[in-house]
Amino acid sequence: MRPLILLFFLLQAFAFNSCKKDDPTPPVPDTGKELQAKLLGKWSVENVDIKQYENDKLDEDASGSAEFEEEEFVITFYEDRLVFTSDGESDTYEISYDSINSFRYGLGTGLYEAEVEFEDGKLIWKEKASISSTQRIEVTITLHKSKST
Repeated sequence: MRPLILLFFLLQAFAFNSCKKDDPTPPVPDTGKELQAKLLGKWSVENVDIKQYENDKLDEDASGSAEFEEEEFVITFYEDRLVFTSDGESDTYEISYDSINSFRYGLGTGLYEAEVEFEDGKLIWKEKASISSTQRIEVTITLHKSKST
């Protein structure tokens, strides 16, 4: 289970294009404020699903899914940062709430973009990336508001 989380973070490190961030604290657009208000707080990850495609065909061996117990893998949204916590270890990233259904997060020039939707009290977080000209990956994370604060 831990290797799947590590794979997720490693894929982020090389799969996404880098962007230069000119202003360390850009203003949050009105639509981003609405998303920020919905996301603020602690969310418990229920499931991480990773699908890797080779020439638009699902690669079953490189794809997988992991289920998590309550509070085993937590993502906490703050106004200016995002914190991933699992097995007592944490990683912190800057966050930018861009629209009503997407945000960017990362450190320095490495920014990752996530699209989100809310369904039956759950947060569905989706990221897509091209690894190469023939490979792409899709990550879907299902979360719910944590019972603890």
